[in-house]
Amino acid sequence: MSSLNVLEKGRICQEELDEVVRLALESLKTLMVDYETPVEVRLQVALKIFDLFGGASRQNTPELVVRGIEKNAHEIENNAHQLAGIQDLLKLAVQTKHESIYQTDSQKSRVINH
Repeated sequence: MSSLNVLEKGRICQEELDEVVRLALESLKTLMVDYETPVEVRLQVALKIFDLFGGASRQNTPELVVRGIEKNAHEIENNAHQLAGIQDLLKLAVQTKHESIYQTDSQKSRVINH
């Protein structure tokens, strides 16, 4: 077996491995951002990734998880307040829908009923 043949097979294997890794990372990303994926599954995947790549020590992992949960809870609370404001605006829009709307036409004002 010549060294050129081995090198070519090695290159092919590396390209195939790169493709498999790319697909795996794409699948993980899809899994992690899919809201239908249970939180427990996403948490297990995140912890496994930390374990594999040493991104966080095992001792700090619970603290990081708690901080992440607190941050998410704060963002959810902010979103709830914003949605409540939008809901109030929609209620106001529905209430005023049947009321008269005043519109200025160059010099005259007229009432347009809906």
